[in-house]
Amino acid sequence: MVVLTYATIQQSTRTIQHNSYKYINLALDQTGSNLNRFLQLAHDTTNNAVGNKLLQKALIDAKRTGSVNPLKFSSIRDSLNVAFVDTNVISYMELHSLQNETVASGICFQTITTDTLKLGAEALDGASYWSVTETPLCQASTPFTLSGTREVMNLQRPNEVLGYLTYTIDSKDIIDILQSGNESQLTSMILVSDSGEAIINHLHEKNREQIKTLFASQPTLPDILRQHSGYLDHGYLFTSYEVPNTRWLLVAITPQSELTRGLGKVYYTSLWVGALLILATIVFSTLFASFLTRPIRNIISKMKLVAFGNFKVKVEQQRFFNQESEQLAQNFTYMVENFRYLVQEVYEKQDLERKATLRALQAQVNPHFLYNTLDNIFWGLESEGKSKTSQVILDLSQMLRYALNPNTSMTTLDEELSHIKRYISIIQYRYPGRFHTYFNVPKELLDCTIPRLLIQPLIENAITYGIEPKKSAKELRIDALLSQDNVTIVISDDGAGIPEEKLRSLLKKKRITHDRQTEKGLGLLNVHDRLRLHYGEAYGAEIKSELGVGTKITITFPCTILKGANANERC
Repeated sequence: MVVLTYATIQQSTRTIQHNSYKYINLALDQTGSNLNRFLQLAHDTTNNAVGNKLLQKALIDAKRTGSVNPLKFSSIRDSLNVAFVDTNVISYMELHSLQNETVASGICFQTITTDTLKLGAEALDGASYWSVTETPLCQASTPFTLSGTREVMNLQRPNEVLGYLTYTIDSKDIIDILQSGNESQLTSMILVSDSGEAIINHLHEKNREQIKTLFASQPTLPDILRQHSGYLDHGYLFTSYEVPNTRWLLVAITPQSELTRGLGKVYYTSLWVGALLILATIVFSTLFASFLTRPIRNIISKMKLVAFGNFKVKVEQQRFFNQESEQLAQNFTYMVENFRYLVQEVYEKQDLERKATLRALQAQVNPHFLYNTLDNIFWGLESEGKSKTSQVILDLSQMLRYALNPNTSMTTLDEELSHIKRYISIIQYRYPGRFHTYFNVPKELLDCTIPRLLIQPLIENAITYGIEPKKSAKELRIDALLSQDNVTIVISDDGAGIPEEKLRSLLKKKRITHDRQTEKGLGLLNVHDRLRLHYGEAYGAEIKSELGVGTKITITFPCTILKGANANERC
């Protein structure tokens, strides 16, 4: 614990210094951002002058004729004054043509624009090049002048330079920005020119001279700050921010003693806190360990019950100490519920399999005996001249051969439709001329594979529950189409339709009990479940119906073609 206390003191020292550095850098970045926004605002204000049509035309004419029309000087001066009259950012503007002619916004006995400023502006491609002059120009109220220079581009030809615009800003605004970034009063904000001199700060005269002396005694300090954002020397921490589009440095100077102020109290406080922590840890750790592990022990006891087959246990809702324990309890409860659901599902599947096996044993008939018997009836009717009845017997025999074929559960769409046509032929024998059947299936889909006997239950339902109850029903349609590698088959009729309440219950995910389930719902559900089990959850059956108008059932499955004995490939 002593080592921990010592480490805490050291860490506290580093944390205080780190937080101080972080606060200083934050204040420096904020001040730099404010300064950059102010300079950008001044630049944006000049857009009114640069875009002035009169000024543009005068410079274009001057470039063509070799000089600015003297009659336009007054109008150009008025345009420059109007450009910044509503702002408090710019105090003076002067316009230079390419022929070195100058038009100023006010009275000034010096020319601000120099070749150096022009070259700087040319390198920035339309942005302002900023500079500081340590002499008051054009009636400036401070001992130095801040100016920006930008190119005046031809608005009709963006790559053509017409002249240069130089403008000055009041350094008092810069001083206010530096002052606003010094809320702690411990850090001094100064602006260093491109020549490495401290030109603008918010300090009193005495402190201002000290800063100038400090920079004068360290000629390499500006270069060091341009390479490193932080520098510690002569008992001061220097942090810097380079103002964009200028060679200025915004420097924050903080005495090192201010960074470590109050650490003595931290040392003594940490020692007392360390001693108290030793005592408190012994008491608290025992209680905490017991409290923390209580939910885990409860879950472990529930796990033992599950291990012995009790899947009805659950962790009661309670207030846990941490989120991990609460999540562990919830996940354990979900896991047990899933186990119980899976066990119940397996049990129900096994029960259904037993019942299906029993029904299969009860209904088992020798298929060959049935085929031979039907063939004998067919040839007997043929010999007696009853060809129509014999055809029905032949269709029934072929249907049974197709339905009772044990070799495979899959067939082609062509064979499935042939089976449907035999079934409809038998129905037409019973109800001659009662309805008409239309098949609209493209030839390229006939080789697609489909589960055996998938469509017949839907056709049977359409005839039994749709066409037969409605005497005016005359049409049964089977349409197929291929869309995005999926086969869609639509069985529609103009029969009696289905009541809305009954329609909503047909495709529910959970089956209802057998005594409440009609044959129509059973057939549709079986088709829906077979498609989902065979192809996945994305496929199945859909039904739409309107009472008295008819019913439409749509089934969708992927288009596959049988290749070899057990291999399929997509269409």
